[in-house]
This record gives sequence, C-alpha cells and structure tokens, in this order.
Amino acid sequence: MQVEITQNDSETLVKLDGQSFAVPQHWFWKQFADNWEPQTYAFFEKNLIKDTAYLDIGAWIGPTALYATALGASRLKLVEPNPVNFFLLLSTQISNQLFDRWFLVNACLSSKMGSEMIGPISGIKSGSSATNIREEHKDGAEIISLKLADIAPEEEQFSLVKIDIEGAEAFVVKDLSLFQKRSSAIWLSLHPPFITDKEEFLADLMSLEDGFYFVDENNAQIANATLSDRILTTEEKPEWGTEWGNFFEIGLLPKQHFEENGTRKQ
Repeated sequence: MQVEITQNDSETLVKLDGQSFAVPQHWFWKQFADNWEPQTYAFFEKNLIKDTAYLDIGAWIGPTALYATALGASRLKLVEPNPVNFFLLLSTQISNQLFDRWFLVNACLSSKMGSEMIGPISGIKSGSSATNIREEHKDGAEIISLKLADIAPEEEQFSLVKIDIEGAEAFVVKDLSLFQKRSSAIWLSLHPPFITDKEEFLADLMSLEDGFYFVDENNAQIANATLSDRILTTEEKPEWGTEWGNFFEIGLLPKQHFEENGTRKQ
C-alpha cells in the first residue's frame, strides 16, 4: 500500500492508495509513512475481506483502523482504553465523517467485566494503554474493563481481529478460544518482556493449537518450537523483535475455516 503524509499547522493528511484521511497532529504519522509494520499490513491484506466487519482491540490512534478502512471493511469496531488516544480516534471519526463505519469503545480488554487502572499518568499522556505494567502505588486512570465475550459477542462476525494490548494478552489468551468456530483471522501482538510468567503464558497459548493454526504474516505455519524460543528468550533485542525489544506478532487461523496452507475454506 502506498502511504503519503502531508501536514499543516492544524492536522495531518494520511493518503493510503489514493484514499485520504484527516487525522490530528501526532509524532507517529511520519513513522507510519516509513514502511511501518509491513508484516501487519501483509496479514491485513491477505485476511481482511472487503465489505465485512473488522475488530481492533488496542486501536491506539488508528493506524490499523485506517488500513482496514482503506482495504474496504464495512464496519470497524475500535476498542481503545487510553482517554488521550480515544479522543484522537474520535477526532478522526468526526473529521472523516466515519459515523456509519466506525464504532468506538472506550474500554480495555480484561479477564473480567468491571474496571481496571491504566497508567501511570505520564504514560497515558504519551499514549500508553497498559494495565499490567503499572506499579500498584503509581497514579493512573480508572477505565471500564470488558471481557472478550463482551467485546465480541457471538452474533458479531469479523473477517479480521487485531489485538495489541501491551502484555495484557497474558490475561485473556485462553479467551481466544471463542473464535474457534468463527471465520476470524486473528493478528495478535505479543510482548514477552511485559509478561510475568512466560512459561504459563506459553502453555495457555499452546492450549489453543487444537482449534487454530499459528501463522506468520503470510499465513504460513509457525512451528511450536519457534514460538517457544521467541516467547522464552532472554535476549533483549532478538532479530525477530522491534527496536524496542522482544515484541512481535503472530496470526491465529481457526482450523474450521482455514486450510493447512492458510487459505480460507469456501
């Protein structure tokens, strides 16, 4: 996808393959134009079906929402807990008249319905939405928490689901089993340095293998041994991670709806 960014004093214009979106000023958009997360875009392009729904949990300021919009998603459910990020998403929705396509939810994904604390406040101001890396004595903001079943009830169908929740995936990974019978391709961000018990997380993830294929951005299967090595490594900046450390994504394809080679069943 060709990405072009132009800026003026009040807003930024993001152009994706000729489709233009006005977004609030933010330091990230220049980085977005510089071949940002090509693996993520490859998975989206391969698995998002035009004129179907898309679920984005941890939408941040909207880069993956813009990808999905440009690729033709008919309805986008965007979940973002950080009030600063949520305001920017809302501004983008208003500026681009996306009221009939974007449905915004100001909440976090958790193991329970109720409330959680994100923070500290300095992190909220800089864009963090993490619930599990805030020290208990530090300040924060209380937000609504929802279980995955609340965010994605059975009657809602998505061709693509993206989950990026900064380490809190450890609390909800087993809940992904609810997608086993649905046709949703899942793009899951993993943050091992933020996970306290990596062995337990790995076991929880592997408990899903009866229902899902674990794949890369091209829907090619990833060996269990490779996943284990990547999650349990002590390397601070492994070759498969990012400039910030051992952070990477994997796809989960429900076996009822995908072939072993990663193609959707007809």
